Amino acid sequence: MLSPPPLAAQWSDIRYTVGFKHKEGDEVRKIFSLFVASILLAGCSVDTITSKPPIFTGKSPKNPAAVVRCLAPKMSDLNPSATTIETETGYRIVVSVSDVGASVVALVDADGEGSEVRMHAFTAGYGNPWGKMAMACL
Repeated sequence: MLSPPPLAAQWSDIRYTVGFKHKEGDEVRKIFSLFVASILLAGCSVDTITSKPPIFTGKSPKNPAAVVRCLAPKMSDLNPSATTIETETGYRIVVSVSDVGASVVALVDADGEGSEVRMHAFTAGYGNPWGKMAMACL
């Protein structure tokens, strides 16, 4: 009488039939996938977006708080995830896309008697709606 094969051999056969058999290069694919994912996530941080040239820059005679009172509701209308944070030099408004990170950052800083507004974005979008919003609030 034949004895049944060892359990390890049976498990290997099951993995093979349902497609879980380890293949050459799987480790390389995993490492490459993690590398690409980390680059994509890092590309959406506030620091990364603000290190790019702004899509809009303007100056206003209004103080930073007045500009933000105009700009923040407009940005929230276009994307409800907009959050306003007071900084040492003025304000920062960040618009995020879920699961991706920051997509638009508005920096409103004091500049003499008025303020300077810089809009940074992952992409300006069709017609640059973010820049138009900022211009309307100057």
